[in-house]
Amino acid sequence: MRATLLLLLLVAFAGCGGDGGPSIEGYRDEANDICATATRDAAAVTPPADSAESVAAYSEAVGEVRSREAVALSELEPPSELEKSHELLVNASGAIVRSLADLTSAAGRGDQTAAQAAATAGARAAAQARRAANELGLDSCGKPGAPR
Repeated sequence: MRATLLLLLLVAFAGCGGDGGPSIEGYRDEANDICATATRDAAAVTPPADSAESVAAYSEAVGEVRSREAVALSELEPPSELEKSHELLVNASGAIVRSLADLTSAAGRGDQTAAQAAATAGARAAAQARRAANELGLDSCGKPGAPR
């Protein structure tokens, strides 16, 4: 009887998410919180004026926000069925950060050609992030922080 009760308890605990893997809902909640915070923080950055210096300052500030977002997303453990799309989102987030760093550098040098190339790369990465966020069912990810 005691052995049967112990076996039943073990079976019951095994069915309680004891595999250590995250749930899809838990993953989505965490990812959406990360992205919503980043989008809000990016939107709070003062938009650039019509000067290379203000574009450099703006892209640097937004780059710092998006860098925190990319790191936080990369630290999430997705459920196994979402791993590929999560990796795409993380990679796209990193590409966005790199494009913002390139834009900061180009604007600081007054190099309009390099700035345009960085903006184009950023737009491509943002489109990839939106696709990955849609695949993952994330409402808050893959959205730009629209300036106020």
